[in-house]
Amino acid sequence: MPDGPRTRRSTDEIRQLLLDTGVETLLKEGLGSGAEGLTFKRVFDRLEQTEGIRLTNASVIGRAFRTQEAFQTEVLATIAASDSQDFHELSEILLNDVLVHADRSSVESRWQCMSDLCRITGTVMLDTLRSSPVWQVWIGIWALAGSGQSTEDKERLKEALLISYGSIMRDTTDVYTAVLDHLGFRVKAPLTMAEGAAAIQALAEGSALRDLVDEQAMRRISLPTGTGGTLEEWTILGMGLHALIRQFTEPDPDWTPPTSEVG
Repeated sequence: MPDGPRTRRSTDEIRQLLLDTGVETLLKEGLGSGAEGLTFKRVFDRLEQTEGIRLTNASVIGRAFRTQEAFQTEVLATIAASDSQDFHELSEILLNDVLVHADRSSVESRWQCMSDLCRITGTVMLDTLRSSPVWQVWIGIWALAGSGQSTEDKERLKEALLISYGSIMRDTTDVYTAVLDHLGFRVKAPLTMAEGAAAIQALAEGSALRDLVDEQAMRRISLPTGTGGTLEEWTILGMGLHALIRQFTEPDPDWTPPTSEVG
């Protein structure tokens, strides 16, 4: 049905419809070599097929968006600035399935739990990011923003990416803090929690990128880290996390395990 008097929408509503549909299209079909394929016509056709809404260039250009290129940039920026639901789900797995069963009765058992946490985190994080259409588009946007000469559009994408980085940093810091508090550790002075979170975030991003194209090199590393020296399967990311945690973390001398957990 045409976007006529009975279905008249405000400019803001049209703008949001286009953005939502553009984001949905990129997440479903991928970024490819850029957003050039995300044309108004393509989005109009999708809206008409899925929502029965008919739009034209005349109803959009100069109203909802100045140009098609401005629309494409804004779709990319919307994805770039978004929160990571993948990270939230990963955090729930680690906090609920691993820490709740932690043996906190001794320093040694707490270090062992930290080792287990790093090993499991490495695998779960790589699996999560590998299967995430949001992250794969996000990292494509990151590459677009950082390549070639600076332009107004690229600066817009960098601003959006910084918003996302800020959100991920807060999430990483919250999880890191919760783990340390639960297991009775603290960050070694003069290092800071923010530095630790940034190191974890950067390591995870780089490892996940390599894993997308060279999974064999990143996984299935057998190490004698289990009870009694039994072999356990690690990833490069898990090993890196373990090294970082050892560098940044030490037992908190003022922490004591709950009385019920002292054997």
